Amino acid sequence: MQIPNGVKIPRDLLVVRETTLTYSRPLGPSEMGYLPVRNIYGFSDGFTIVTLACEGGHVISDEQVVLATAVLRLRHPLFAARVSFTGPIPEYVYNVPVSPAHAIKEARMQIEFHAFTDQAEEAATLRSRWGGADLRDALDVRNGTCTVWWGRDVDQISGRYIFGLQATHFVTGGRPRLNLVREFLELLAALGRAEAQLAAYFSGERPAVNIPASQDSLEPPLTADLEELRSGQAAFEKIMGSSMVSAIPSAGLVPDGTIEMGKVSAHIIRHEWSQAETVKILRACKANGVTITQLANTAAALATVEDVDGTTIGDRSTGVNDLSPTSGSYRFSLTQALDVTTKVQATQDEERSDFVLRVSVYPINLSVPRPALAGPEGLSALWAIARDFKAGHIAFVQSPYFWHLTRLYKPYRLLKYMAMASGKPYVPYMSSLGDCTKLLPTRYVVTRSDVDGEGGGTRTDVRSGAVRVVNLDIAGKVIPVSDSFLLWTWDEKLHFQIRHNTSRTSVALVDPYFRRIVDMLTKIGMQ
Repeated sequence: MQIPNGVKIPRDLLVVRETTLTYSRPLGPSEMGYLPVRNIYGFSDGFTIVTLACEGGHVISDEQVVLATAVLRLRHPLFAARVSFTGPIPEYVYNVPVSPAHAIKEARMQIEFHAFTDQAEEAATLRSRWGGADLRDALDVRNGTCTVWWGRDVDQISGRYIFGLQATHFVTGGRPRLNLVREFLELLAALGRAEAQLAAYFSGERPAVNIPASQDSLEPPLTADLEELRSGQAAFEKIMGSSMVSAIPSAGLVPDGTIEMGKVSAHIIRHEWSQAETVKILRACKANGVTITQLANTAAALATVEDVDGTTIGDRSTGVNDLSPTSGSYRFSLTQALDVTTKVQATQDEERSDFVLRVSVYPINLSVPRPALAGPEGLSALWAIARDFKAGHIAFVQSPYFWHLTRLYKPYRLLKYMAMASGKPYVPYMSSLGDCTKLLPTRYVVTRSDVDGEGGGTRTDVRSGAVRVVNLDIAGKVIPVSDSFLLWTWDEKLHFQIRHNTSRTSVALVDPYFRRIVDMLTKIGMQ
């Protein structure tokens, strides 16, 4: 179109700002690997729910929630991104808002607002919805990778709220989600901070943040040196041992149901130890040179085949199959997740993000003389097995050939998954989040703040109120094929849970199995 002579158009109208405020990048191979598993149902997507109680008469307005969400969308592009499937490779698309008004409008669209009369009941209902297989509660990543749920008591002066964050697993994990929840609560408690930071972004004081690089692009390339490649292969074969012959574990939980997409039914069983019990269990672990994660994994393996007193568990395990070279032993194949944030280096032009998944998976293979717990040591035999587990962890994670090992293990991960899907025995996968208290403190003092940016400026008014986290719930959507554990410590209490598809592994199978693990951890910690 020609502009008529003498007509002047403002320069701002000649610049299509959207072209410079839209970022994208293809999903990396590791991120792509989650797509077949999650399906359209969002299987394996995670969520965090916190129930809140305000002190000192403090109340939180919907507008504060929207402003905090708007700031977090600018800090963490993956929190605001969607996935486009229009090209040959799915890619993240992140649209930086063109103005504060757009930022607020888009944040509001990401939030589900609700009102409740019973806080505990409402949180439990949300947990059931997000953990289940109803398509109405699944994320459609074409529209967004995350969703926010905010509930307020119908009695608005009670100061009771619920905050929920659901995110697809190829974007983020349990600990990064807690980072975002903490930042959200910090913004709610620091009155005026969200407005100040929003203004800083649009005044040019804070540059727009790009989408974090994929983990695959940050992993170091393998050397072309043949000798080093041979050494890496030799180290892998030593670690895998007899599992090089078969990826199918010879002992474990045997599914007693089927996998049917239309019949997926989620069930989560939980246990929480008291602060006193937690102290005793963790002290016992320290005295025996292992972590609670190593002990819990060991108990999870042994509980598939033996009770706390060493009694064999009927026909719920296959014992040792024909491929095992040690017929007098149980052979367990466990899979562990490792946060590799410190092992990968971010690109120079990438601002570090605390809301991104950086994880690798590695194997731990155990050979345990049978029976394991019926000997003179009884339950105390678990300590030696846990130290074997620790040795396997060190051999893989601290190996100079770590990146060789992770790449060599990938085909075996697929073989293990296929074996599990076909009904072979397995030990459920365990994710351990460690101590989460520092990631998510229980109390946030309310302040009036003139903070500019990420913590500079001066707090001018400390209020008497506070936002307190009453309860923390961390879980994920059920996976049809496999069960999974989650272990974490928060508020000086140890939390343990298992989620499973009841049409695949029944409550009658999983509930006593879970109780056996809890009994083992409790009794050995109290000795």
